Amino acid sequence: MSRTFNIPQNCICTTNNELTEGREYILKEGSRSQVIVLEKVIENSDWLKLLCYIPDKEKTIELTHKNEDCVYYSMWRIFDMEEEHRLRPERKEFGEEKEMTLDEFLKDNPPKITKSGFLKSLTEEQIAQAVDHFKKTYDCRGWGEREQNMAYLAWLLGEEHLMQSDYFMFHEMGEVEFDARDYEITFESDRVSGVCIQFTEGYYGLNTLYREVLKRKD
Repeated sequence: MSRTFNIPQNCICTTNNELTEGREYILKEGSRSQVIVLEKVIENSDWLKLLCYIPDKEKTIELTHKNEDCVYYSMWRIFDMEEEHRLRPERKEFGEEKEMTLDEFLKDNPPKITKSGFLKSLTEEQIAQAVDHFKKTYDCRGWGEREQNMAYLAWLLGEEHLMQSDYFMFHEMGEVEFDARDYEITFESDRVSGVCIQFTEGYYGLNTLYREVLKRKD
């Protein structure tokens, strides 16, 4: 029996914010759109997790969105099939919407929280303590780019400026500067890359770094 859910989130743009398992929908990410079949609503509590089948690619994917009123670059949205057909003539008349690049978006929406601003706020004592912290894990030679990136990540996580799912991190565009490429794991193989937040957080002891060194004491 198909289940229907009412999900009042800004990523669910269907009639009455309803999703029904087994039904076809349109998934949009930026200016890209494709047909999906909603297989299952896995979770609808703190996180919204959907299992969706893409007929054109013959594969199943999992969509994840934190149940908060947040907007981020290329956020996915789900529409009714009927809505897509209604909008199609409008797109033909005015042309396909040009997808905005990340650099173009950030040019018009500079973030309020930046890595350079965070680094300038640190005291010499905090920097020295951070270097000592990293030396406990690896052969840290000083306050370099790697250490600065990890300290910034520890602070963002500690201050809850980053939201995490099982597979990725996201943040509110226009509020926080964050480049996931700074944290890609590439040392294992030339063909292996990506971000594993759980590994990075544990390996560098980011929770301890934030709590004992970076957390601001009011």
